[in-house]
Amino acid sequence: MEVKEIKRLAREKMKGHFWDVFKPLLFIMLISAAIGFVVSFVFGLAGLPLTTETYYDFGYGAVPVSSYTPLGSIVNIILSLIDVVVSFGAIYYLVNFVRGKKVTKDDIFAVIKEKWLTIIVASILIGIFVTLWSLLLIIPGIIAAIAYSMTLFIIVDNDLNGLEAIKKSKEMMKGYKGKYFGLMLSFIGWMILSVFTFGILYIWLLPYMELSCIVFYEKLAGHEISEGSISSSETKEKQETTKVVESEEILIKTTKTKEIKK
Repeated sequence: MEVKEIKRLAREKMKGHFWDVFKPLLFIMLISAAIGFVVSFVFGLAGLPLTTETYYDFGYGAVPVSSYTPLGSIVNIILSLIDVVVSFGAIYYLVNFVRGKKVTKDDIFAVIKEKWLTIIVASILIGIFVTLWSLLLIIPGIIAAIAYSMTLFIIVDNDLNGLEAIKKSKEMMKGYKGKYFGLMLSFIGWMILSVFTFGILYIWLLPYMELSCIVFYEKLAGHEISEGSISSSETKEKQETTKVVESEEILIKTTKTKEIKK
């Protein structure tokens, strides 16, 4: 499993389908921003600030440092969990995109409705575990985060509870944590360039990184990855062909049944 090959496959999947890949990620960002704005506005009107500013003197004048109030911390955790659940819909869509499968909005809402509790439990447990490992040193925390990084992909494919999905992620990542870390490091140069483009390059980088992570998971899970991706027209043709075949099968069965009755 080479990083170059993973990134090449990700680029191949994205070629000619940038909007198909970026669309769900853009939706997440807009929903997240909208929810955050509404919540802040409502709490602001109610006179319940979510953040506070403390001034510190570092020797060259007082500098304001923002931090969450106790209420703000609780609200932030809740919003983060909502973000994870919404993000899972995008992950489900993109995993199927990489596999050349088309999913509808109804499919996405159905899978979120079915697995939202598992997603939340898994996210809370990952947060707790990573925090506990980070109390030792920053490096154990990073290693733990990498070990749990396949959890949401696993939930897409399996009917497991949150803890079981985390355990399976740990098992899958044995011997591959270094590869995944290397994959993430390979994007640092692009991230730095994104800063100099005022975030414009990040519009292309975000889907590139997301698809690379999914390709990594697919290889880890032993799934075959075809070159390129299936376009919408190709998907419709396949669906129409399937319907024709099914109709022919039904007609043949009906004919055989009539012959038997005679």
